[in-house]
Amino acid sequence: MLRLEDRRESILGQLQPREIDVRSRSETRQRERIVPAVSSYRWWARRTMAVTDAILSAYEQTRDEGGLIADPFVGGGIVAFAALSRGHRVYAQDVNSWAANGLATTLRLPPSDELLEGEREVEVRLRAVLDQGYRTTLTDGCSGWVTHTLRVATVTCPSCGLERRLYPYALASLTKRKDGGGTEAFLACRRGHLFRATAQQRGRCPRCAEWVDPRENYLAGRRSKCPECEKEHSLAELMHQGVTWTPVLVQRVARGQRELSQPSSAETTQAAHERWNPGRTLGPIPDGVETRVLRRHGFDVWESLYPARQRVVLESLLRAIGELDVAEPVLAALHLAAVGVSETAGHVSRWDRWYLKNYETMALHRFNLTTLSAEPNVWGACGYGRGTFSQRVRALVKASDWLREEMGGSLVVEGPWDSSGPRTNMSPDVAARVAVGSSERMLLPDSAVDLVLTDPPYHDDVQYGELSLPLRAWAKLGVHDAKSDVAVNRVNGNGGDEDSYRLALSELFAETHRILDSDGRFVFSYANKEPRAWIALFQALEDAGFRAVAYEIVHAENETGPWKNGMTSCDSDLLLEVAPRRGKANGVSSDTQDRPAGDGDEESFLRAVGEQFLRVGNLGDDWQDGFRCQLLASPFLSKPTPTDEHSSQSV
Repeated sequence: MLRLEDRRESILGQLQPREIDVRSRSETRQRERIVPAVSSYRWWARRTMAVTDAILSAYEQTRDEGGLIADPFVGGGIVAFAALSRGHRVYAQDVNSWAANGLATTLRLPPSDELLEGEREVEVRLRAVLDQGYRTTLTDGCSGWVTHTLRVATVTCPSCGLERRLYPYALASLTKRKDGGGTEAFLACRRGHLFRATAQQRGRCPRCAEWVDPRENYLAGRRSKCPECEKEHSLAELMHQGVTWTPVLVQRVARGQRELSQPSSAETTQAAHERWNPGRTLGPIPDGVETRVLRRHGFDVWESLYPARQRVVLESLLRAIGELDVAEPVLAALHLAAVGVSETAGHVSRWDRWYLKNYETMALHRFNLTTLSAEPNVWGACGYGRGTFSQRVRALVKASDWLREEMGGSLVVEGPWDSSGPRTNMSPDVAARVAVGSSERMLLPDSAVDLVLTDPPYHDDVQYGELSLPLRAWAKLGVHDAKSDVAVNRVNGNGGDEDSYRLALSELFAETHRILDSDGRFVFSYANKEPRAWIALFQALEDAGFRAVAYEIVHAENETGPWKNGMTSCDSDLLLEVAPRRGKANGVSSDTQDRPAGDGDEESFLRAVGEQFLRVGNLGDDWQDGFRCQLLASPFLSKPTPTDEHSSQSV
């Protein structure tokens, strides 16, 4: 799908989309195995290596020799990883300090044996704290470890004063994974009494004799009815007046054993011991699109998301790493792994009751809100525990080995440099330069780049700045750039409406135009259901001096997932290719022979968007309203979408 006059020189015109789709669908189900480096640090909405690598391969076919490749919105780093693995030099920048620092640390990862030796030294220093925090005894008397402590929110009814435990569902948890044949479960009655039963039929509470249906949802619509006075209150009202997080279940492990049980008195004391006296403050939670769900339910500072034990063990871990006498790349990598543990905050980390695992605080591109939270063992034990320090070090080990195999050895990496610094050419021996700051200003001279390959900010889909705030607070990175995201955000005061979004994109694209060679290309992916997002994008490209060259549709994400239940979501991306405009663009004459037309509502929608995109460079006046009406009439946009805020969250 390109202008006929651009067929020979187009990058996207060289792609084989069906082949890319097959590879991309496979990769989205096993990203960490295919590209281990993507597990180095948390990021959201990563594109696949399959798509990125195919674009780079096509780029190489259209050029006699490779030039410098830039990604001004580097995020999770997939463009940098793909380009470096193919022998290209890379300029990478992001306004988010977490992304820039994470990428620079990953590209400098030391050999895996140095990482593992550093981990062993940290464990020796931390052994006493870990023993105090998580050592336990299994029901058969075997010594083991607590891997997860599940806490329920305990509140008082404002109407009658009844104190009760707010389980989100009658089925609190299976005792064995569903896919392993688990049917035994812990059920909770409306008064908050927990008891063993089966997940397949009603059970009777042994304390109050109430019959409990395992299918029942106690907090539908984030509201709860008091079983004593039958008055209904919002969850926000109940939690804002005060909440106590009561340990109700623990998962224990030993070599070859794992069990879920109610905590012993020793484990309850262990979880709330007076020795857990945190020392670090993390700062207030600002008002924002995603953070407001936390603030409305009583969380006002970032440290309130963490139980005292988790905070102290994490503080001790960071301190132990800082005391190591090892090379800087080892320190940086271990610090990255430790800070990453903070994304599973023990008061908002959701417990998967069917598969017995915890989910990150900001899973599914949202901050979780739950009344049955899961505090993980910070270090991990016997290989169990998602997001633990030991698991994160293993991920870095795999990333280090992969990078050395793909890159043929260590890399010379500059940065992360502040984007307010001098604009200079990259030395030929430098593989990558990483910069932090708004890409309205990049640290390269004019016409230095042959290809810009990236993902620009997707309107209001993901609030990267807000979601990364707890990570940056623990890492002691600046949080001032949280309002600098180029995203529509009408809550946090950054002027985030459609006009501001378009103007910000125009400035970013103008800087992209400046660093791009006159014969260079700007290729990026974009996905959105909001017509206003596409209008802002196309107008910004035109205002920045670009003309459309080609577009293509490729598979981007899993078709299923808990965040997509009942939703019309984008599973494909539109790849867009533009070039610097020289004079007035020619009229549109598109070539669509390389892909069969019509493959479902989403592809028809994206084709309509793509045909309008081909007019960029010669959009004319008053095109927006007709285009918007055309998209709104698409069957893809007429399917129902949940309207409840954060409907995918567990409460």
